[in-house]
Amino acid sequence: MPVTVFCGLGGRRAGLVANVTAFFAGGHGTAVNLVGNGVPGLLRHPDRLQALRADPGPVQDGIDELPRHDAPTQLVARISTQGTGTAGATVPAGSTATVRLGAVLAKTGLRLASTELAGRYRDVTPACEDVVRRRQVNTRGLGELRVDLVP
Repeated sequence: MPVTVFCGLGGRRAGLVANVTAFFAGGHGTAVNLVGNGVPGLLRHPDRLQALRADPGPVQDGIDELPRHDAPTQLVARISTQGTGTAGATVPAGSTATVRLGAVLAKTGLRLASTELAGRYRDVTPACEDVVRRRQVNTRGLGELRVDLVP
């Protein structure tokens, strides 16, 4: 059974544009914002950065938790236009589903970035107290983060 992921104003073309935009944002924007949201958290907890240097293996647990704590994508959902089933669950018509298109890519990017940051630099510290966030309604990400890096 086909699943309608968008039923918007303006017909099929508007739906196609919305879905292509969501896939782009899910793939790129989510990854960039999750990395940006994760690094300040890592810098606020130097013990975690040191643990990552010692053993990068367990970093996945923290990465899996980060989107629940500091999600890069806000206010993005789809409403099903008809009842359907997926993975053994029933999704009734009119249900709201959170879109997590870029979650796997974003988590992979954060795992690689944090492991590389910890492995490449002996010391990574915030250069100032301010974390500058971009002013957007539906995404949460950094506009600027200044750090001092010691190779």
